[in-house]
Amino acid sequence: MLVAALYPPSMRRSAVGFSFLCLVLCVGCTDRGGSSETNPRTTVEDGGEASSPDTTIGRDSEVSFKTLSERAAHTATRLSSGDVLVVGGCVTDGCSAATVETFIVSSDGTSVVRGPDLSGPRDGHTAHALANGSVVLIAGYAGEGRPPLASIEVFDAESGTIRSLAELTVPRGGHASALLSGDRVLVVGGWIARRTFSSSAEIIDTATGSVFEAAPLPVALHAMDAVALADGRVLVTGGQVDVETGTNRAWLYDSSSDAWSETGGMADRRFKHLSVILPDGRVLVIGGTTDDREILSTTEIYDPASGSFTAGPDLLEPRYKLPGGAVAVAAGKVFVGGGGRTIEALDVDEGISILIEDLETQGSFATTTALGDGLILVLGGYDQSIDLRRRVRIVPTV
Repeated sequence: MLVAALYPPSMRRSAVGFSFLCLVLCVGCTDRGGSSETNPRTTVEDGGEASSPDTTIGRDSEVSFKTLSERAAHTATRLSSGDVLVVGGCVTDGCSAATVETFIVSSDGTSVVRGPDLSGPRDGHTAHALANGSVVLIAGYAGEGRPPLASIEVFDAESGTIRSLAELTVPRGGHASALLSGDRVLVVGGWIARRTFSSSAEIIDTATGSVFEAAPLPVALHAMDAVALADGRVLVTGGQVDVETGTNRAWLYDSSSDAWSETGGMADRRFKHLSVILPDGRVLVIGGTTDDREILSTTEIYDPASGSFTAGPDLLEPRYKLPGGAVAVAAGKVFVGGGGRTIEALDVDEGISILIEDLETQGSFATTTALGDGLILVLGGYDQSIDLRRRVRIVPTV
């Protein structure tokens, strides 16, 4: 279901043969063009030996970055320590199978250890770091062609364990979720059955482990995005209102009144996009597609004070399939590594984008996450044939 729901019909015929792909780890890079002359790298190719010492240190719990990289439609969530928790994802070409695996990447980007297993395979889910240091993992799929999930799990960073909460009332994937006050999470919309989207909303109370219904969206949506604003409201942008039909509409959810209100619309219809909170409280909406064929290079900026969108800097390339594919850092810069062939940094104040590295191949459903020490982790993804790209990049933010 993940590929069928989220990939253009014209591109669903994946290649059968296994591609010999490479993983590249770049630590301490300084050249924004990403040339091999100035950026020291460790390269590991499938079936080959590392050209410099392997990233596996040798303890049973530690694994290589090559093992970590073999996934798409996973989540990568920064923990309070600066480490990054990587959860699930599809792990076969064509995304036919998801995994129960979790991993923790160290804050300095030098090592990765295996975490506790999920209760079942999961991809296309959403994840949020909670104030108490835990991470909540919500719904998704168990692989292509599988029904959506209702399960909710919580990773406890202190104990290194995963526990299950009550299930959602409505199993869903391609949904949106956002943090509310008190470590509660709003879950809304999504794919619930073949060619069927939902308007339903639920709130997870992670403190009690309970789930209760919230006011539904005014329309049924799939592949929209949601982000929590500084005042506690949740902004939901775009989404697929029918098969291959996006919308430019946006809504605000107020948990204090359990009510939705429509806010100003975007210039472009878009779904499979991403929105991130900027340091000043505005929201940058990035890329997406209008109809699963036209892919967008535009961005838009939402101002909560005026309730309106204005044009943001254009991307260097069109991008979509962006969940978790960008992260905002200091000084108004947003690093984008998912949904395209490059890593770029959008400078919202200057209205420009800067090329960080050319990755040469598409990285749909790759993640981009801030590590500690000013580093960005770009992980995984699949190409236009839905073959896993098996790559890790670690790049500096300055």
